[in-house]
Amino acid sequence: MSFRRRLSLASLVVCGLAAGPAPVGGAAGHPPRPRRAPASSHRPCLAGGGARGGARGVLKVLEELRIPVDYVAGTSIGSIVGGLYAIGMPPDRMAEELRTIDWEDALSDDPSRKDRDFRRKEDDPLYLINVELGLSKGKLVVPTGLVAGQKLGYHLRRLTWPASSVHDFDRLSIPYRAVAADIETGEVVVLGSGDLARALRASMAIPAFFSAVEWEGRLLVDGGVARNLPVDVVRKMGAEVVIAVDISTPMLKRSEIKGFLGIVEQTTNLLTRVNVESQIGTLQGRDLLITPDLGGIAVLGFPRFGEAIERGEAAGRAAAEKLRAFSVSPGEYAAWKAAHPPPAAASIPTSCPTGSH
Repeated sequence: MSFRRRLSLASLVVCGLAAGPAPVGGAAGHPPRPRRAPASSHRPCLAGGGARGGARGVLKVLEELRIPVDYVAGTSIGSIVGGLYAIGMPPDRMAEELRTIDWEDALSDDPSRKDRDFRRKEDDPLYLINVELGLSKGKLVVPTGLVAGQKLGYHLRRLTWPASSVHDFDRLSIPYRAVAADIETGEVVVLGSGDLARALRASMAIPAFFSAVEWEGRLLVDGGVARNLPVDVVRKMGAEVVIAVDISTPMLKRSEIKGFLGIVEQTTNLLTRVNVESQIGTLQGRDLLITPDLGGIAVLGFPRFGEAIERGEAAGRAAAEKLRAFSVSPGEYAAWKAAHPPPAAASIPTSCPTGSH
């Protein structure tokens, strides 16, 4: 009788996939199937992977090859891709949703330009850095990031609405973890319960760009600075084999470091590259590393998000022969799908219901 071992998929998009403990029948004589868990991590260069979210394309290839995924862990943009996959969103639907977001607007706190009056539009060139200050108990309060991220939070709330009533991430269609970092201590913070949309927002709180997120007494930022490629996270979830998809950003050359944003980006690159290499060093045995060619796509180049997805898919297809070692029969894959149904409220609203922000 065949049984399933644990397989984990690790990707820089920070989305970890692993097969669950329940046995699924397979052909006699076939080796036991490891439990799969893609751990994807993005490398934050200011955006920590940002528009370089090619792991969604890899997920599509995994589905085509009938590779079950039982655990998902994600960091930054990887937390979004992994989280949406964990709630049962098909890769093609995910690509459609992520491509159609107005990212320029989502990454800004200002009202959409088309919704502003003429006088407000005239003010645009007056402020090189548009940071809103506040008052608290009579004291000036400086924000923890250039962008509060309310619009991004709105999109995350809308996309995860079908699973909004699930607060234990082990009870999603696929057990899931979002990875963030405690900016006070530098510790890795693995989020496995709570408000899913807020967990994704915390994991993508790019230091100095997005405001940090308060979470149970801790101040959280993008997990890439502490664990950009969370291989160890999916291992602890139960994965025995890891498929890592590295979408991290390479170090900038001196000619590419322009202005203070370039300095912030390169500083983040230095932090993330070290922990990515450390995690890659733990890969062994049947583990697999996939590295899509994302050259030319910047962290904040969200208008090219669709291109990044296509390149990720191409990298997945290039690794198809190795990935087939983890495929299961059509019957076994159908049984796995049936055992991991999406949440009852499967539809995504075009806008968040009143009071849900």
